[in-house]
Amino acid sequence: MKNYFELAKKYQKKYKLKMNGNFGQDDETDAFRHAFASSDISIRNAELLANAGGLANEIFDALVMEQTNERQNMDLYNNSVGRDIAKEIKKEYGSNIHKNINDDTLNDLIAEKIYKKMKSNQMITEIDETNPSHYTKNLQNNTLYGHVEKQAKVQD
Repeated sequence: MKNYFELAKKYQKKYKLKMNGNFGQDDETDAFRHAFASSDISIRNAELLANAGGLANEIFDALVMEQTNERQNMDLYNNSVGRDIAKEIKKEYGSNIHKNINDDTLNDLIAEKIYKKMKSNQMITEIDETNPSHYTKNLQNNTLYGHVEKQAKVQD
């Protein structure tokens, strides 16, 4: 299995993504990591598996790590962006692209598409739990429980 933390750090350096601490949480690197993992799993396995894995991760974080709704929403939204990127790549290059090119080339392709979405404000790259009036992205369809009390902020 791929180490998505290490891959995110690699592309964090390449694209100069914002990163809080060594790990990256609630920042561009975190958003990138979620989208990348979801896209990669969707391409190599199946969208259903990527969605189930992402949901399982967020359920674990909600129950064990006491993750906030805002963080959960950010992660689930960026997971969905990754799955959309996978669909786009499969449409452009064929559904067996992962068998026809090497890992590094595929990783770079996924990363470039994520970076473009991030820079065109199509991803959530930060949250502001203290100021819900700044939330601008509606995530009602991306929560575990089908509702949201606050909305995550899309970075300008």
